[in-house]
Amino acid sequence: MKNLSFIARRKFDLIKSKYQEPALRRAGKRYIEENKIPLFKGVEDEISAIPFDLYNLHKTVIERKPKCILKFGVGFSTLVLCHALMSNRQGRLYSVDTSEEWLENTRAKLPNDAPVVLIHSSATAKEINGELCHTFDHIPDVIPNMVYLDGPYGPDVQGAINGLSFNGTSRRTEISADMLLLESTLPASFILVVDGRDRNQAFLRRNLKRHYKIKSRPALKFTTFELVG
Repeated sequence: MKNLSFIARRKFDLIKSKYQEPALRRAGKRYIEENKIPLFKGVEDEISAIPFDLYNLHKTVIERKPKCILKFGVGFSTLVLCHALMSNRQGRLYSVDTSEEWLENTRAKLPNDAPVVLIHSSATAKEINGELCHTFDHIPDVIPNMVYLDGPYGPDVQGAINGLSFNGTSRRTEISADMLLLESTLPASFILVVDGRDRNQAFLRRNLKRHYKIKSRPALKFTTFELVG
């Protein structure tokens, strides 16, 4: 595998993941049922369609016990991360999103004692290393042990670079660059989970400077970057 190109490795991983996908999805659904995830009103029907995503997130938090999670984007996964932190009886989640509607929707489903801070922020188009991307305009002043990248929604990104935007008539793939600002102060225990966003994770592979152990499951649409050393 070491001699394979990036494209060849991706094709190999995709074929491998397709064979593994049914079993992993069954395991994810079983894990959710056994652990009663999440224990919040009004989400049981919605989460049934994405059991592996939620299983993967919950299990990662239970095993790694992060003290601080930063999530770009908000939604059902916010509830699952909250459930895992409450099960661990430690840690806090900061979830940033451009949509006030989704923030309020999520806030209504959280318990009163949830260790969660929901933050509204706009996002703006940027150019970094000659590449079109975007960042949130305000992120919490924390040092996360874990980041879950699942936002923002491209059409919510404001501004343009040389006329190129993410909210035009021809929608562009989201390319979040907030990790580049966070990277230099990340702790040794850090892990990044990218939900889908193949082009975004490829952008991060090119631009992150520290050393990571990277695992991809293309068929299940997630990639992890685990900081090494």
